Amino acid sequence: MTTPYISIRKHYRLVRNKHYNIPNPNDQPGGAEQTIQIPGNSSEPTSTLVLTSHTSRFVDIRIYKTSHESTSRGGLDDLPRDGGQMERLQWAFAGTLKTTKPTPKPKGKSDNDNDNNIDAPDSHNVWTHWIDSSEKDPDQVDEGDMYNLPNGDVLERGENVDSETGKVQIYEELWRDLDVETIPGEGRRVCTVLQVENAEEGIRGLIIRVGGYAEGLMSERGKGVTAERWQWFDSEASNQLGDGYGRAANEMGEYGGWVRTARLGDGAMPCTKLFVDSDVVREGEIIRFGRLDWRVVEKYSW
Repeated sequence: MTTPYISIRKHYRLVRNKHYNIPNPNDQPGGAEQTIQIPGNSSEPTSTLVLTSHTSRFVDIRIYKTSHESTSRGGLDDLPRDGGQMERLQWAFAGTLKTTKPTPKPKGKSDNDNDNNIDAPDSHNVWTHWIDSSEKDPDQVDEGDMYNLPNGDVLERGENVDSETGKVQIYEELWRDLDVETIPGEGRRVCTVLQVENAEEGIRGLIIRVGGYAEGLMSERGKGVTAERWQWFDSEASNQLGDGYGRAANEMGEYGGWVRTARLGDGAMPCTKLFVDSDVVREGEIIRFGRLDWRVVEKYSW
């Protein structure tokens, strides 16, 4: 079990290996080969938000930014909210996370924001995908070593396969956890998880709310995926957003309310059911939404 948390990605970059041949002294035949790792340039082409629950379920949605993102209301105006523009979905997946303490092993120096000397990971994470927007097996697994940095950020380092060359490459992702806020009127921080599965129709769905953020991801055979992201805003910030955002109408009170900040796909998910008073939605309850029965598989507050 873990305390629920909210993570945003700050940057992504590849690390390439470069091989050098070190000649023997006095120009003797032979020599030794040395490999050094050279980090590439870091960038963040996406708006990436990951919500992880008390029992380590997670939803990870990554949406491509556009060129004007940096100047448009912190990037919110840049996100697609009407269900179209599926090409903007870089990747979305959901499932379960397992964290272990790895056997310490030297990693050398990693060139990150703080130029820290990173010798051994603090933990090793394995994410098992239950839903995946890519063409790969939806039950695929990816993993990475996690390094806690002095400024509170977390560096993830692992290997993936280059989609163009098919070669294994080293990657780094820099993450920052956001504060989990208590929504006015609830009195405590809340994490709620809804899940649905219909094997006959090839439907899987997972919705997670942690504090003032919620994300949902659903896949349906032959219809692709639907992804949504919601955020709670106080009344002043909500009014400044204007009319282009979907709102949970029953939750727009004097203190603020929930706003849909991103939507891709044409499926329907009961994300707003997570915004009612925490005593109304109970673990084990079935929520009928359209033709599907969603189960409250997790309810936690702290």
